[in-house]
Amino acid sequence: MPDGVTIDTDGDGIPDWWMTQYFGHSTGLASDNSLAPDSAAGDGISNLQKYLTGQNPLIWDNLHFVGCEPLSDGQFSLSVFGQVGQNYTLLGSTDLVNWTPVLSFTCTNAPMSVVDPGAESHGWQFYRIAQ
Repeated sequence: MPDGVTIDTDGDGIPDWWMTQYFGHSTGLASDNSLAPDSAAGDGISNLQKYLTGQNPLIWDNLHFVGCEPLSDGQFSLSVFGQVGQNYTLLGSTDLVNWTPVLSFTCTNAPMSVVDPGAESHGWQFYRIAQ
């Protein structure tokens, strides 16, 4: 605003200019998931969190692991929260410098379980996911 005052008509912590920029109206509405606690992109990050961190609330951005467990047969299972329909590659490393593809997969549900079939051949391993 020209006077340096940020207007937040509904008092939800998100200024009207930001709401208008992304949703086309100045206050949050339940009908389009634009309320502050809603996740318009469906990624579990609230619109308020996206405003505070400078992210676009309409873009999905929340790829992460939600759990892991060793299996009795020596394999290792990881639960991945990814975007359904998106292709990912599970990468493994024993030194955090050199990363090797473990498996490629398409996310069919979130979260989804993926298994490192060669986990027993490593004493330990770090994992990450790439698109």
